[in-house]
Amino acid sequence: MNFHALRHTHVTLLLQAGINTMKAVSRRLGHSTVNMTLDTYSHVTPQMEE
Repeated sequence: MNFHALRHTHVTLLLQAGINTMKAVSRRLGHSTVNMTLDTYSHVTPQMEE
């Protein structure tokens, strides 16, 4: 698994754990804007769709 895949996994696990504010996720990833985080990590898992 490469670093990029680990970041995606990290974000998915945060969202599944109930971290529902993208600002907190964005800060943790070190992004300069929330929009950058949303553009990159706006995927949804099947469990989250239910």
